Amino acid sequence: MENDRVTITYDPLTGKLEFSAPKDQLEKASDTAQILIKTAHACLLPQDRVASKAPQAAAQHKAENNNEVRAAPAARSAKKAGESSGRSGRIGSFEKVNFGLVEDQERAIYEFYTTRRPSEQKHQVAVAMYIGEKILERQTFDYNEVYTLMHLGGERDLPKALDVVVSQLAKENWIVRDGGSFGLKFLARDYVEKLNVEAA
Repeated sequence: MENDRVTITYDPLTGKLEFSAPKDQLEKASDTAQILIKTAHACLLPQDRVASKAPQAAAQHKAENNNEVRAAPAARSAKKAGESSGRSGRIGSFEKVNFGLVEDQERAIYEFYTTRRPSEQKHQVAVAMYIGEKILERQTFDYNEVYTLMHLGGERDLPKALDVVVSQLAKENWIVRDGGSFGLKFLARDYVEKLNVEAA
């Protein structure tokens, strides 16, 4: 209160309203101040709330994004793990088979496979199964056994989806299925036997 006047201050951001009135009009000034403050509060407070909550909302959004980023590798890892233990005939589920071969037998598989040098996956499978028949004296093989024979043959680029290759060979009448295993038919054996050792 200065010079018989009343001064009231109001700042929209801090909640202060400033005006000056004569001392004898204090009651009226007080009523007017309350009306102005309520009006200002009703009009400006929502903006203040947005302004005050914006940094908090931004921080929360950033934290949520960080959580999503951290969760993404875990989801991918879970998927990869599921594939590895899941569908047979896929490179992720391949388990090497111990055939109990001696060194000479392993060398024979390697030499036969590498001299044929099959370029297409279906030919790689046929060559591996053909030499597997000769060395192991068997007629049928499962996915893991075919993968192992190809590996012993020195194949570095094993089919990622052997089951798809086998389905293609079945459609082309190169193999016959026997439960979870499959064996070569005449067309496949004939191809391998006539395969030029100089072919790419």
